[in-house]
Amino acid sequence: MTETDRTASRFAVATLCYAGLTVSLTQTMVIPLQAELPALLHTSASNASWVVTVTLLSSAISTAVLGKLGDLRGKRKVLLGCAIALILGSALCAISNLLAVVLIGRALQGVSIGLIPVGMSLIRDLVPPHRAATAIAAMSGTLGAGAAIGLPLAAWLVYVSNWHVLFLVSTCVGLTIFAAIWLLVPPVPSTSDARLDIVGAALLTAALLGVLLAVSKGSTWGWSGRWTITSASIGIAALATWAWWERRHPQPLIDLRLASSRPVLVTNAVAIALGMGLIAQSITLPQILQAPLDSGYGLGQNISQTGLWMAPTGLVVMAMSPVAGAAIRRRGARSALALGTTVITLAYLAGLLLMNAPWQLMILSCLVASGVSFGYAAMPTLVMDAAPTTASGSMASLNTLCRSIGTASGSAIMGSVLAANRMSIPAGSVPTQHAFVTCFVIAAGCTAIAAAMTLFIPARHDDIAPAASPTAKPALAEPS
Repeated sequence: MTETDRTASRFAVATLCYAGLTVSLTQTMVIPLQAELPALLHTSASNASWVVTVTLLSSAISTAVLGKLGDLRGKRKVLLGCAIALILGSALCAISNLLAVVLIGRALQGVSIGLIPVGMSLIRDLVPPHRAATAIAAMSGTLGAGAAIGLPLAAWLVYVSNWHVLFLVSTCVGLTIFAAIWLLVPPVPSTSDARLDIVGAALLTAALLGVLLAVSKGSTWGWSGRWTITSASIGIAALATWAWWERRHPQPLIDLRLASSRPVLVTNAVAIALGMGLIAQSITLPQILQAPLDSGYGLGQNISQTGLWMAPTGLVVMAMSPVAGAAIRRRGARSALALGTTVITLAYLAGLLLMNAPWQLMILSCLVASGVSFGYAAMPTLVMDAAPTTASGSMASLNTLCRSIGTASGSAIMGSVLAANRMSIPAGSVPTQHAFVTCFVIAAGCTAIAAAMTLFIPARHDDIAPAASPTAKPALAEPS
């Protein structure tokens, strides 16, 4: 690899990390606005909640399809498509107060999250093997860093301006992402001549839509309500049909043989458990910080102050990502994942004693962030090491999808706990302190399970056929 090629690959990786950071940031940018969305969009609180839900659904549904498209049609093309989705979605939200328009825009923003797993897969093609772990760790770290930075940045922008500025900024940044990918990320030729499994994509869409709708809206519709049961039933039936179809299709959307191999299966199970635990930080800490002082536990911070206390989290994720990459190179991805999940578990347990001052919650969030850096760097490395280059995009996307499923499930569980344990104060109704303690315990339990499951990930991928894991060779351009 020449010095020119090395320089080109560095620019490409930096571009992908910048794009991943921005895309993940847009997923959480509306969280500080949730209480104000009904008034801003002139609708009910139930309808306004779809602004968050629709992004979750569209990102989960599109991730698996985009990963496979990247393997089949070229990853750079998919990256450019994700950037276009981000630009259009952000622009729609920037110019309208209509709920329907904002929902379409947020759905398009959700589609753009596919840029992250496809980008990580492309890094594997562009970077020499000895540098791949560090580069993938940096790219994967953007998931946690972007989400963490999105909260304080959105809070500050809303504080100094108005909510449309959030989306105007993301529109402009989306344009720079498109230009950077176009100029700095080289195309890599696809080695597959397979076609996209349209039926499999449709069945998987129906399955995810049904299951995730039931999970994310169950607390609103009622867990035994007609809509929840109907949605879950449709999703489960579609999932079973999809699995039957994929096992018989010669060119499946997701190779279930590969997905069910022990390294991939256990790592994805860890991703679900880890996602369930990590969401507790985003749900509980801002509420504790902003709860009124007369609640007995609240710290009385405004939205801007809350954002500032949470800001160091993103910095910790970015600072620890290179450390995580180095740990993966020296000790292996499984060890790094075990370390990360253990650190997060201990952080949540320590959080039971760190609820009395804003600086204590900041320490808690930074401890969790340090563990996230190791976990998010290790998981894509594990699944892509177990996959051939022709399936690396779909396997990375499947892992990201499993994180989303875990996040949605954890959010539903935490939301139900906080909704069921409330008390009245002069300023209104707020969750009890016991509810937050319960959320911390649940989160620690989920991440402890994730840590235990890492023991079942084989140190070597002996259960994968040798032909299924060829060494990736750097490829910086398509042949002319």
